[in-house]
Amino acid sequence: MSFIGSHYMRENYGLDANPSEADRLNYCKALLIIAGGDGKISKEEWEYFEHAVRASGATDAHIEQYRKFEWRTASLEEVLSGMSNIMTPNALRRALVYDALKIAKADHVFTPGERAAALKAAQILGIDKTCFEAIEGLVNVEIALKTARIAVLNA
Repeated sequence: MSFIGSHYMRENYGLDANPSEADRLNYCKALLIIAGGDGKISKEEWEYFEHAVRASGATDAHIEQYRKFEWRTASLEEVLSGMSNIMTPNALRRALVYDALKIAKADHVFTPGERAAALKAAQILGIDKTCFEAIEGLVNVEIALKTARIAVLNA
């Protein structure tokens, strides 16, 4: 993993993780499947996803792989079961759900399909509903805080 990627992991999740290339790819595939839980990935969701993965060290080649990924027909169970080291720390399991919720809410429309896909991922990863709801609450608070910050700074 690049310095940028390791800095991103420490800064956002408090982890010094070094996932394999295959695990990083599957993590991102899972994010796309969840964001597409309503049958589409909006422009805003894609842009949020792309900026986040670039911040974590993704290259143009990675982005091209993600663009070509057939998330509509992919199995969340298969993608998540294909992950190894990255899911060892609990924090990374929770980070995947957190990242997925952030991406799915990037267009300010959080559909029941997106929530169901995120909840399904949490269940596959062994995250109980109470923890899922805490992560979802955290994302909602961060969105509200961003809205307030922008309002105050632009008043």
